[in-house]
Amino acid sequence: MDNELENGKAKASPALADRLAKYFDKAVIDQNTEVQTRPNLHAVAVNATEMKESNAQIGEYLRAKLEALEAEHAEIQSAVDIATENKWASDALVNVGKRLERQVTYYGKLLLAVDAGFTIVPNMPCDQFAIRTSRARPLRQERIESHFYKMTPRVPDEKAQILQPGEGRNESPVQRVLKQVTLEKMPDQDRITVRAWADDWTPIEFPFAAARPVVMTATQAAMALKLFDRIGLVPQSVRNDADPIVLGQIVLRESGWERMTSFLIAWHLDLRTL
Repeated sequence: MDNELENGKAKASPALADRLAKYFDKAVIDQNTEVQTRPNLHAVAVNATEMKESNAQIGEYLRAKLEALEAEHAEIQSAVDIATENKWASDALVNVGKRLERQVTYYGKLLLAVDAGFTIVPNMPCDQFAIRTSRARPLRQERIESHFYKMTPRVPDEKAQILQPGEGRNESPVQRVLKQVTLEKMPDQDRITVRAWADDWTPIEFPFAAARPVVMTATQAAMALKLFDRIGLVPQSVRNDADPIVLGQIVLRESGWERMTSFLIAWHLDLRTL
């Protein structure tokens, strides 16, 4: 039968150890050793003072998380070096090292943003109007539509690159799109083929609904840090009577999925709407 926890300590059986691993972070659990477990951090705030205190807690958590990831990455890299030296297969180790490197970059940027005074807020759907990139031109992303009527294919917006802090520059995700139309004579009806591709960047268009000097200045200051992977406006398709929020987002991108953390950059509230 599993042993019970008392004051955060336990003599854990293997079954209990498996359960604890799901609920405790970095708990060192041994069947015959009394250990101190540390519960996962939950940051909760119901007012501005508590939000500031929560940010301090989050900063401490991120520092510990980053330190652990860096140590794990260094250990994996040492294993890769040993495998390479002995001409052993190292693909699995290399892949783990790359994953850890991406996580180090992600949590490092989160910590920099918290230390810079930005507050983490819940993720919300937003209209992106700036992304960080190091490309001289956007990806071509060519699309072709061929019909009996003219229809321009939609070229997807450019995605942010996942860069180190201070790298790249801010650009609009909406590119300048060029198109080429060709006409093919058919017995019954002519076929029209439209080829479209992204050719260059367009200027960043700051959302009109949030175009207040203080909001624009705060956004420019956030952009200058070259820390956020993308910046957007909440709510999406904002109305004139809405209270727009400018968010900065930091992204961890793996194959097939993304994790992101959102930070408050600026917020405009028209008191006449209260």
